[in-house]
Amino acid sequence: LKKNMLIHLKDILENYMIRIGKDSIIIVSLFFICFFGFYNFHINIYTMCLLVSIFTFFIKNQKISKEILFKNQWGFIIFIIMLFFATITSCDKYSSLKYFIMFCELFLCEYISVNKKNNKICQIFIIFCWIEVICILLQSVGVGFIDTFNEYVLPNEMLKSMNNNINVTGSFSGIAGDLPNIMFFSTMIFMYYFICYIKKYDKKYIVYAILGLISIFLCGKRSGIVILAISLFLIYFLNMYVEKKINIKLLIALIFFCLIALYLLYFTNMGDLILNKNNVLQKNGDASNGRIDLIKQMIIIFKRSPIFGIGTLATNKYYGSVLGHNIYFQILSENGIVGFLALLYMLFNNFVYSIKRLKRIKYDEIKIDCLFAIAVQIFFIIYGCFGNPLYGTVFLIPYIVFSEMNIKLYLLENKLERIEEKE
Repeated sequence: LKKNMLIHLKDILENYMIRIGKDSIIIVSLFFICFFGFYNFHINIYTMCLLVSIFTFFIKNQKISKEILFKNQWGFIIFIIMLFFATITSCDKYSSLKYFIMFCELFLCEYISVNKKNNKICQIFIIFCWIEVICILLQSVGVGFIDTFNEYVLPNEMLKSMNNNINVTGSFSGIAGDLPNIMFFSTMIFMYYFICYIKKYDKKYIVYAILGLISIFLCGKRSGIVILAISLFLIYFLNMYVEKKINIKLLIALIFFCLIALYLLYFTNMGDLILNKNNVLQKNGDASNGRIDLIKQMIIIFKRSPIFGIGTLATNKYYGSVLGHNIYFQILSENGIVGFLALLYMLFNNFVYSIKRLKRIKYDEIKIDCLFAIAVQIFFIIYGCFGNPLYGTVFLIPYIVFSEMNIKLYLLENKLERIEEKE
């Protein structure tokens, strides 16, 4: 029996093939919502109804393992418990309840859909990313049908903002609807193919990565350059830490892409856009683009209720409809010290399990997916200092999906290792 189980587990890991079935349908549906939702989830009732339908339809055919749930999911579970009590004590129970329902449904849908038989999640995600990146590249060279498509599908306010970005600042967003969204999709394309190259050393991945790099500059987001630089070096050191040696080819690849990024920044119109924006903000005396003032406001709100906060998203109703552009200070002000610690624990727990999994993987093909999942987490953590990835589907769905992927497969591979030791 043990021998048969060992063979079965090895087949799952070595074959690494996707099962086209109900689990994949949920993943594709979630990614579709992530890429084409256009609104934050907590204000999009149609998206909520779709998620409820998906969850209700498939939950009957799934057996949720209590061992997995309580052994590896404490980061998510503690955060959900915190959101529950934050909803009860909230000054704006309606907004807090919508976000609580959203987070629970996303977690449960992704929990039941991410499993050992559904192993090409990264490839599905990258297909969606390519759609977005191709659209921004076409838009930047004047292909008209992109703007026509946007006129039909984007909300009026978002359409006006997009046109203003193109005409005034020269920033493009493709069909993503917003500059931070396309920055995320472009960064994911670059990171995925950078990781593919350092594991396979196929030159075609350099071309794909450069296309992702160009689209990052086309959106004109300063934070995208910061996130890119930090992510590159973290992935490099993580890979070196796991292999326990300095990889010369990897170091050369790192230097090469850094040089390409510097060239785009200082010798192209795309780079001028970012540098000029930064210079204008510095001359105006606020390089943070108003974020320091927002942080000061959130600290004032935090002092009024430092332990449990005023409630998730309650600041939108009582202190103006502006998110804090920093998830750490926003959750500190809305959910107090308790919520802040719950968020840090969730991010830390998920990241630690991803590192543990990376250390025991033997196959490069699987290492690529694991490293990419870590790259998604790194983006979420860093962008949390500049934006609002915790409060919308565009960033939250991939974060939960890829955190779940590493946690679930870590458990599977851990079982395989224990069986091999007994044999």
